[in-house]
Amino acid sequence: MTKEAASSSPHLSRVWVPWLILVLAFLIGNVGDTLYILFELAPSPLFGTLSGIVPLAAIWYWFWHYLLRHGVPVHIDTGLFLEVAPFVVIPVHVVRAERWWGLLTLGGLVMAYLATYVVALVLYYTAGAS
Repeated sequence: MTKEAASSSPHLSRVWVPWLILVLAFLIGNVGDTLYILFELAPSPLFGTLSGIVPLAAIWYWFWHYLLRHGVPVHIDTGLFLEVAPFVVIPVHVVRAERWWGLLTLGGLVMAYLATYVVALVLYYTAGAS
């Protein structure tokens, strides 16, 4: 491994691990809901609670690493603002940090959720048809 590849490896893990956790949280929530619908069961209270909390925690984790990676100062109330108004706080910080390239990052967030939603729809229609 070259010296350049070794130095970029930790950076890649800091970029991809939060994205991976975010996609997995969305995927588990969407596919879990689909499975409950397919088997015509009421979701357990634990799953209902976790499917609401885990994606929020994953978004918080992703956003925290995003702020640290881009050198944006983190204020003590950032977590509160993120819970109260995530659809305002995330775009403002992302566009401030990356300017117009931030729109690609925001598109990536939307596409991560939509991709897991499409996977759940495909599961529903393929398993429901048989």
